Amino acid sequence: MLRGMCNAYRLQPEKNASGLEAAVSEAIRQLPSHLVRRTGPGVVVTSDGGTLRPSTMRWGFHRNFSDAINNARSDNFASPVWTDALA
Repeated sequence: MLRGMCNAYRLQPEKNASGLEAAVSEAIRQLPSHLVRRTGPGVVVTSDGGTLRPSTMRWGFHRNFSDAINNARSDNFASPVWTDALA
């Protein structure tokens, strides 16, 4: 389960899950906190040769001059901040 706020989101493992949901729930249990804040570790599902599996990654958007991006909107993607990243 995912609950979001402006600068953080909370993950909650599912009870009685199976398959991929069980693997994601186990990855969530391994996090240092279920409240994932900007630049903290979170769980994502990646595909490795067509096999879906949970991975832990740093949440946020890294820029060389600042990590201060809190929100992104698709109508802002023409901005120079996003053009290199989207390319």
